[in-house]
Amino acid sequence: MGDPPRFVSVPPSSLHQHLGDLLLAEKGADVVFDVGGQTFAAHRCVLAARSPVFSAELFGTMKESNTNTAGVI
Repeated sequence: MGDPPRFVSVPPSSLHQHLGDLLLAEKGADVVFDVGGQTFAAHRCVLAARSPVFSAELFGTMKESNTNTAGVI
């Protein structure tokens, strides 16, 4: 038998598509923004990962005392 292959072909990431699908379905959405009477669902972990301001607001020292599982910002 020959040597095993040294490289494995890895398909391109589809993480962005999976996250987009979750957002469209509002699965796991735990934050709701009310902007001018229109609401938008979001995932707090994604907001925190993408913004230091949201990270501080949702998980850090600025965290509000609201204990609801889904907060409205």
